[in-house]
Amino acid sequence: MTSSNNKKWWEKTVEYAFILMLHRVAPENARSFFAPLDGDEERAGDLVGAFGKKWFLVEFKKDEDSLGSEAKKYTDYATAAATLRGSDSHHLLVYGYMTEDNNFALSALTYFSRAVPFQKWKEFFNHGTDKAAFDNYLVKLTAFKNKNPPDSGGGFGMKQLQSVIGLDNDNNVVEVHTLEDYEHHLVLTRQLTQQHTMTRSIGRSRDKGMDFEM
Repeated sequence: MTSSNNKKWWEKTVEYAFILMLHRVAPENARSFFAPLDGDEERAGDLVGAFGKKWFLVEFKKDEDSLGSEAKKYTDYATAAATLRGSDSHHLLVYGYMTEDNNFALSALTYFSRAVPFQKWKEFFNHGTDKAAFDNYLVKLTAFKNKNPPDSGGGFGMKQLQSVIGLDNDNNVVEVHTLEDYEHHLVLTRQLTQQHTMTRSIGRSRDKGMDFEM
């Protein structure tokens, strides 16, 4: 929990504020963001719509001071950062802060490079990467992570505060998953692909063997 000028917020506050803010600045693109707020859908990580064409990984932090705690998630943060810093434009840290007028606001940085990804929040929808690049990045990212990272301290598990977001060609939000659900789906997909490849390979070998015998 963070407190500033008697105002308090948590990481979950930042997540909800992010959804509401995107709906305010681009309601035509962010409508589907409200679907995952339902408890059952959030737990299940249900598909919101059609397959996304642009993908993001968004991690929610309480404030700028808490960004340093991300290093605890990794077995070797320095190596992870050096490896992925040049390909993290779609991987964002979103956190809360108080403005000079004492209003709560959100800011964002790219995950490893800590660069400002855009000047206005509406520009969020113009960024992202394709699914193949996203999955490749996620596989590399996961390889560097601790298997049992410490809790974020925000009252929720870390992966509940990490959202995978898919946009279609018109920049509409069409998929929202927790990172945990998406990683599980990615592992299953790769396992099924490998099994299918092996089955086809075995089938071809048997066919060749029959031709040889004939």
